[in-house]
Amino acid sequence: MTVSYIPAVRAPRPPDPDDLAVFVVGTDVMTDADGLPRLGAVPDGVEPIHLGSVDGRPAWLVDLTGAAGDRPDPEHMTVRPWAWFTAHPDPAVTQLAARALQVANFRRGRVFCGACGTRMVDAAALPARTCPSCGRFEWPAPIAVALVAVWRTGADGRRELLLARHSYAHRDFWALVGGYLDPAESLEDTARREVAEEVGLDVDQVTYVGSEGWGARAPGVLLTVFTARCADPQAAPVVQEQEIAEARFFPVDELPAELPPTSIARRVIDSMRSDVTG
Repeated sequence: MTVSYIPAVRAPRPPDPDDLAVFVVGTDVMTDADGLPRLGAVPDGVEPIHLGSVDGRPAWLVDLTGAAGDRPDPEHMTVRPWAWFTAHPDPAVTQLAARALQVANFRRGRVFCGACGTRMVDAAALPARTCPSCGRFEWPAPIAVALVAVWRTGADGRRELLLARHSYAHRDFWALVGGYLDPAESLEDTARREVAEEVGLDVDQVTYVGSEGWGARAPGVLLTVFTARCADPQAAPVVQEQEIAEARFFPVDELPAELPPTSIARRVIDSMRSDVTG
């Protein structure tokens, strides 16, 4: 399955009952036995929003959050949390669910202008909203996050990777350190700052690896991943206890079993391990 995106207001044609649908309820998505259901009949008062196409078939967001009336075929559908999609074997399904949740959350939060209180409208030919009174323009951009795979060469000559257990969420697995982009900050600067703040280490050789349009905890982020060398290979991590419960360097061929689920962060970890183990 492949997903191609067209701005939400540029639907190729009106919705058809046989089109694909992403039914969103709050932060969850409804699926049927085959995965993404067909659009079918949309409840009165709910506007389908065009998301793009899947293998050439139009796909629509139907946000049922707070909608009156029955949900479509509730006995044949299952409400799935976002975590279910992060582990889905088809990344196109994860991508479409992430896009639907991001767009739904954006539209719910942009009903009224944050500057003057006027009801906002859809921007012409763009998946954005604008204020007809003061001209304020809002774009559904995800929040940028920089994750860092910090490595060093251990005393025995083996490469080691820094992993941390967070204190606020997903405490059941070891993850990369990182955090949100600050105003007027580059992603590389974010990577350096977050490592220093969370584990008290200075890094160099900061190298961009790749990005992914969602996160493990929530879909509304843009994950960017970097590798970086610990500047002082003898330095021990000193954790910021508000965010980090524990941080340790592990030889990359002896990493713990409790690693992040399928994600770009996990792929970077696995790549570093395979570079050594072959």
